[in-house]
Amino acid sequence: VKFYIIVHGQVKVETGSAAKVKGTEVESLPEQKQKEVEVEVVRKPLEESKSLGVLSAGNYFGEMALVSDSPRSATVITIGKAILLSVDKDSFHNIFSSNKQALAEFRLRLLRGSSELRHLLAHSMGVSSFRSFLKSNLAEENLNFWIEATEFNELERDENDLRQKAHEIFHIYCDEDSEHQVNLPCSIRTKLKISLDQAEVDRYIFDDAVREIYQLMVKDIYARFRQTPDF
Repeated sequence: VKFYIIVHGQVKVETGSAAKVKGTEVESLPEQKQKEVEVEVVRKPLEESKSLGVLSAGNYFGEMALVSDSPRSATVITIGKAILLSVDKDSFHNIFSSNKQALAEFRLRLLRGSSELRHLLAHSMGVSSFRSFLKSNLAEENLNFWIEATEFNELERDENDLRQKAHEIFHIYCDEDSEHQVNLPCSIRTKLKISLDQAEVDRYIFDDAVREIYQLMVKDIYARFRQTPDF
């Protein structure tokens, strides 16, 4: 799975065809590979095959493969000889490994309307915008719980500190008498309470609750947020 930048030549983009492209590697670059692609495409066009256009030097394709696991939706065929720079998924993530905000920004700009809640929550400004929307809908406790419980999962503390922090999170967001109670199924709430009462606390105690609240936000509040100008 790779992302390609066209350095020289042209490629055409089609849907509905199966293609095979032969390439010869000519030079290696840091974090990238430069390829000269000789084009003899062996393919069987289908009746529903459709041309989506031609890309030239300076254009790129395959970018969705860097941030999404969805299958490719088109076939790219070189017109004559072309030189492409390719970046694989691992190299791309290594480039951004030291700057998570830049990676989150790239994903949001690339995915746009198809971005998921997890992409938004990885970006500080995305979280801020989503929080404002939640406040206006009196649902901010869902985001606050998700953030605190997710951070709890990453804590490196001794057992006593973990227990104390877990009790604090439960009291604020999960207790039936809490002012900021989140909407958890009775089974998850009961399981949490039993674990806390029996002092059976580890970093993963809130995992089920985190998944539940995340899905709740995806199905409800995030779906509505996507329809606003702030998205």
